[in-house]
Amino acid sequence: MNLTIARCIAKLSGDGTVYLGKAGKNGYIRYSNTCEALREKFKSDLHYIFGKIPLTEGITNTNTPFVQVHRKHAVQFFLKYLDSYKSKNILIPAAIKKAPKCIKAEYLKAFYDDEGSPRLRISKLQEWKRNITLYSNSEKLIKEAKQMLEQEFKIKCNKVYKDLREDGRLSFALDITGKNNFETFKQNINFNHPKKKKILQNILESYANTAKKNTAGFLKLREKIKSLTQSRRSSH
Repeated sequence: MNLTIARCIAKLSGDGTVYLGKAGKNGYIRYSNTCEALREKFKSDLHYIFGKIPLTEGITNTNTPFVQVHRKHAVQFFLKYLDSYKSKNILIPAAIKKAPKCIKAEYLKAFYDDEGSPRLRISKLQEWKRNITLYSNSEKLIKEAKQMLEQEFKIKCNKVYKDLREDGRLSFALDITGKNNFETFKQNINFNHPKKKKILQNILESYANTAKKNTAGFLKLREKIKSLTQSRRSSH
């Protein structure tokens, strides 16, 4: 197990598909994400693992760009770590659990890139509301992630709960709140996703830029968040 493999397993568990096909034929692996930086990293990771295998790129019916590989040995490689990558069946592979802390951190970072949502918004009382939420259709994976965050990285999490998402999907969710937890998350895990990384930084900046203590800083940060949120929507 190394950082590259851990990262790919997390991506395929998040926004990916691993399909062996009937009798092992017509199988493929696919990673779909609107973030170009994450797709490019996945491409370079695949080439690192398998050499210069051919990659197919396209756009799904939901207008999401994807990277795809039609190679049986690549499919079988990832199926060694998880029997199924279906959203309800995924869990943290045993190889990740047994790996060094840096491997676990890379796995969590890649999974949070896909399924994590750092949020900073303003309440009706003009106060900051902050959280980092991880979503999954797999309750087992969410509970395992919570355990790993708390035991390995000392990041205290809230209780796992069911969440009805904007697209109508019912999933399981895990929140991280509190300044110390945000700081520890940034130091040990963080994001590769450029915009999510910026939002996490803004979350930390918000503690020194409240409406009551620093109005000018509060207004400036509010505009940064508004601009970043609009940019995220336009990229989807």
